[in-house]
This record gives sequence, C-alpha cells and structure tokens, in this order.
Amino acid sequence: MDYYFILVSKESALFDQSQHEEDETGLLWEDLRMLRVHKRVERNKRLAAKVKITLGLICQACGFNFEEFYGEVGKSYIEAHHLTPVAELRGKRVALDPSRDFAVLCSNCHRMIHRSPYASDIEAFRTSILNSRDG
Repeated sequence: MDYYFILVSKESALFDQSQHEEDETGLLWEDLRMLRVHKRVERNKRLAAKVKITLGLICQACGFNFEEFYGEVGKSYIEAHHLTPVAELRGKRVALDPSRDFAVLCSNCHRMIHRSPYASDIEAFRTSILNSRDG
C-alpha cells in the first residue's frame, strides 16, 4: 500500500507538463489524479434522518423549504446541524437527542453558521446575522 501512495503522489511527474495546446494557454488546471487520504469521523445517517423527521424540513434559521422552491428534486432535503460542534464531540461516544442536540438548516445557513460565532445558537444567528441584513 505504501508503494501505491508513493506512485500516486509522483504520478504527475510521469507526464510531460509542456505539452499544451495553443488554446490552453492561461488556463488553470485541476489535477484530478491526486488522491487525498485522511481520517474522517463517520456520522450516523439514521440519526440525521431522525432529526429531519423530528424537526421537519424547513430551515430553522431562514425558513427556506427546498421542496417548495425546487419541487420534486428538493423533496425531503435539509441538513442536520449539530448544536454542539463535532470537534468538541470527537473521540467520544455520546447519546444525542434529535430534538435537543440538532437543528435543521438549509445549505447556505449551515455553511454560514459555521463561519459565525453562533454555531450553537440558531436564534442568535438569526437575529445577529440574518436580521441584520434587513436594517
């Protein structure tokens, strides 16, 4: 396995980088041959499903409803957000209550709440971030 990772990490050196078509000059490249190996905390998909059943499918921060906006393709879609950051739970085995330990958020609110100081407080996120846009 070690030899495989050495080969993969040096694979780009096997190809001549100077062979570009004339119309490719100035383009930026994605090297999709690279493989990233890392540890990942496995999430409990049944718990996330239970959160969505318990809390519903409408964003608790902004009220967005995927099915209403996107139709059939958005049906049953919402993201489950841990109110206690996963980084604080890492390395532990904890019992989580779907109605108390989570919120359901649309993709935008979910990303933005993690960039804000309010990851554990949906109401504070709503009033401090979302409502501040209006006035």
